[in-house]
Amino acid sequence: MSNKKILLTLLLLAIATPSLAITWHKPTNVIETKTSSSSLEFGDIKVIMDVTYSTSPLIKPEYIVSMYKGEELLAKLPGVGVQVLTASANNSVFVGLSNTTMPGTAFIILNNKGELLREVKHISVALDYCIKNDGLNKAVWFDPKRPNIQFKYAPDGVSVIDISILDCKGEQVSLPEVVLKAYDNMVKEVEYQKQQR
Repeated sequence: MSNKKILLTLLLLAIATPSLAITWHKPTNVIETKTSSSSLEFGDIKVIMDVTYSTSPLIKPEYIVSMYKGEELLAKLPGVGVQVLTASANNSVFVGLSNTTMPGTAFIILNNKGELLREVKHISVALDYCIKNDGLNKAVWFDPKRPNIQFKYAPDGVSVIDISILDCKGEQVSLPEVVLKAYDNMVKEVEYQKQQR
């Protein structure tokens, strides 16, 4: 074989090899996302919860709660998700509850200006759970079928002075009292763990 033929063969192999190499590898998986939205309307206030899921199991879903008055965005709360949302009689106070630990919200309280008055995460308190299963992102502390969220009003009939819910044991309980007890339980748990060391 002449030198010219050898050079031509080597050149053809050098050019052909990269194109062959591409077929040896599987195409990379493309990570796709999908957003599901749910909304509730309370007079001229609309509350939307968006959850963006990924096809990758390594990427956690992203939660965002947004509040609008007409077309005006009043609030955008990333990392907040609720199962139940309701408003006081005059739509001045909004309460959202969740029995899931994804994204971590136990409850939120908002006013009609979009101001977050209170947010409690499951990880920051020890609520009086009936069921707690971290593997299933489940932390049942209120009755999801009948949360029975009630507002207690000041003598003016407008200002909210207390909020109560039906807990998972079937008792109507004051939300502020539930939170105080939950923080107290968390302190006791931390102290107990310190003693066990």
